[in-house]
Amino acid sequence: MESLNVLATFPVDEGSVRLMEQVRPGVRVSIVPYNEPPERWRADGSKPTLSAELLQALKSAHVVYSQNLPPGVVRLAPNLKWVQNIGAGIEHLLPEGGTGLWDSDVVITSAKGVHSRPVAEFAVGFMLWHVKRMPAFMERQTRSDWSRVSGETLDGKTVGIVGLGNIGKETARLCKAFQMTVLGNQRSASGETVANVDRLLGPDGLEELLAASDFVVLALPAVPETYHIIGERQLRLMKRNAMIINVARGSVLDQEALCRALEEGWIGAAGIDCQEQEPLPPHSPLWKAPNIIITPHSAASTTDYVPRTARFFVENLKRFVAGEPLVGVVDRQKGY
Repeated sequence: MESLNVLATFPVDEGSVRLMEQVRPGVRVSIVPYNEPPERWRADGSKPTLSAELLQALKSAHVVYSQNLPPGVVRLAPNLKWVQNIGAGIEHLLPEGGTGLWDSDVVITSAKGVHSRPVAEFAVGFMLWHVKRMPAFMERQTRSDWSRVSGETLDGKTVGIVGLGNIGKETARLCKAFQMTVLGNQRSASGETVANVDRLLGPDGLEELLAASDFVVLALPAVPETYHIIGERQLRLMKRNAMIINVARGSVLDQEALCRALEEGWIGAAGIDCQEQEPLPPHSPLWKAPNIIITPHSAASTTDYVPRTARFFVENLKRFVAGEPLVGVVDRQKGY
């Protein structure tokens, strides 16, 4: 049986490797970590470091199961047929990322839907943090202060979800369990209905959604059209006690405008899992902005992250060897 060389560029547990190798005889799995983010994400502008082991593995790889990939990977991996990204976001594989994949014949798939539940739970967690006034309790705890703080419930609140992909839809489902009114925003809303969404608004309805919502959840892809889709104008439209939550990508939210919004009281709070520059620099004013909780792009991170993602890849690998359509194929026209 002809060999099929699979390269994983991040640590994979032994059980997942066995599942991959059992897809068919001849599947050979190599694990050579490449943990550096794309160069455009790096604050110091340094070049990626490629080990001899990684270069050799790329040279023979037919399939790459990746988190990040180095610039010029198409040139470095001449036998490459398919790249499976472990996350839903693939902006690091766009032309400006320098991998060369976007303009190649290599099939790109993302793990759309795999992380919907944990990310949606994270978004709801931000909401509960806000309405239950957890910062006030934590502050009192530092002073051994037993005084009570009155919070609110999510019941009756309105949440506006910008982007109704898998994460947005799962967030809507969870919010309905709290008896919230759910507004949804997506590129097209021509008579369409979406489960658990009370009112669906198209692109022209974004401002209406912002003005009506107690919580605004950003769950849309990072493409040129969504760059800073939320800026000063949009933040000023929100309620003064509203909370904005970003579980998408940092580029969709103007962070300078967000800082001013929090400091000057245009909005009530923010829960930010994604930043424009990652890691968020120590000198960023976001760290000291009032009423904000910042997490290090970890909404999808769970203790079973690796095996959960690997199961998705194994099912796709079965499709690949059988010549069947893959799940999560990236639409190069849409950019996600």
